Amino acid sequence: MAALRRSLAGAVDLVECAQRCCDHLVARGFELPSLYMRRSGRLRRFASNGYWQVLDGFPEASGVIAATVRSGRARLVEVDTCAEYLRAAPAVVAEACVPIRLHGEVVGALNVESTAPFGDGVLAEIAAVVECFAERAEALGGVAAPSGWVLLADNAVRISRADDEDDVVDTALAVATELSGSPSGLVALCRSDEIEVTRAVGPLSGPLRELGRASLAEIATWVDGPLSCYTVGEPAGQGFTDDDSLRTAGIHSLIVVSLAAGDERLGVLLVADDRATLPDPALVEQLELLATLVAGALVRTRAMDELVALSHRDPLTGLGHQRAFQARLADLEAGGFTGTALLSIDVDHFKAVNDAGGHQAGDRLLRRLARTLARELRSGDDLFRVGGDEFAAVVVGVAHPPRALEVAERMRRAARSTGVSVSIGVATGTGEGLDRDELFRRADDALYRAKRRGRDTAVLWEPPLPSVAPTGTLVR
Repeated sequence: MAALRRSLAGAVDLVECAQRCCDHLVARGFELPSLYMRRSGRLRRFASNGYWQVLDGFPEASGVIAATVRSGRARLVEVDTCAEYLRAAPAVVAEACVPIRLHGEVVGALNVESTAPFGDGVLAEIAAVVECFAERAEALGGVAAPSGWVLLADNAVRISRADDEDDVVDTALAVATELSGSPSGLVALCRSDEIEVTRAVGPLSGPLRELGRASLAEIATWVDGPLSCYTVGEPAGQGFTDDDSLRTAGIHSLIVVSLAAGDERLGVLLVADDRATLPDPALVEQLELLATLVAGALVRTRAMDELVALSHRDPLTGLGHQRAFQARLADLEAGGFTGTALLSIDVDHFKAVNDAGGHQAGDRLLRRLARTLARELRSGDDLFRVGGDEFAAVVVGVAHPPRALEVAERMRRAARSTGVSVSIGVATGTGEGLDRDELFRRADDALYRAKRRGRDTAVLWEPPLPSVAPTGTLVR
């Protein structure tokens, strides 16, 4: 290994060190060496030898190299019997992989593939090369954190795969502050006709959150176009307006970029610092590209949210449908339905409405009835359309069953204004460990009792009376 150490001593960075290690292994008779290092949650190729093409950017869950890095243990596998093997070259029969540690932490792996079975001692020889590489890597200062375009590229996939708006915003701020070296940042998004702070981070997050909507709207006009706006390191220089709220808050430099998708203005991304600095033009371009990625991700996540919302909505009435109803009950079930009432509501003689005016008349009635019933509920209560002419209401904060019956009576009376009557069955959670099926069964049972009583009434569920035998003996 003395010759390899001398060779590595002349290498100026980790990429050159990695290539010299691979060249050394080839000179020792190994066919297909490659060295991968961890970066931004993926495994990146730093060097290889013998390949016409290579795989790069492994997620840390895929392949033998990733398994070696995750476990921190060397691996020697036969590819035909290894489920983790990712085929990258034809005729490979074996793979050997050794983790690379710097300062006790696994940071990558040195891998060798072979078209012939390995001989004895292969892992020991690769491990010796890894030791030489690690010594020189530590002398060079270890693995440098990604920056600039590399950092942005590493996080592009993360942004594109964000599951929701919060994840997109958090990632945007993390990448923007790391790119710029400015510790504070803000994302403000347009809601209806106004712009408001969605998230602020860093030591200046307090003043940033306190920016009023008028100030945010003014900032948004700076980058409408879309454009970018930034300070130029002259604390006494002229601004666009007489509003000194940013400077008063201790912000001496900032970069603002527009979050825009096509013609739609979604908001702004801002990084701020209490130091007066002039940003590098490349940094401004990187933040502009970041903003483009973030805007696209915001549009995608909002579209997904809308699809999810639509999948839980009845298209006729706009109420939640059966799936949303079951989800609501599932949320409440953990508390045993204590203080919860379920109202099962059925339109009386609805078939006659359809027979007289057709289905369009029936649809108009259901829409009108849905609005009328919903108005009788408080914030926190929910109304669902669970069938053709069947509705269900979930009423929370009900201290006593008679209170739930009062709500049902109010809805029943309101329904008459639509030209029909409804029958309502009411069941309440009593703290006895009800599940949702039993609660619904009780409400449905009370509804049938209301129907039998002549309709246009509300009935509170009560347990059936026990039967009594002629002799007076209780029958259970």
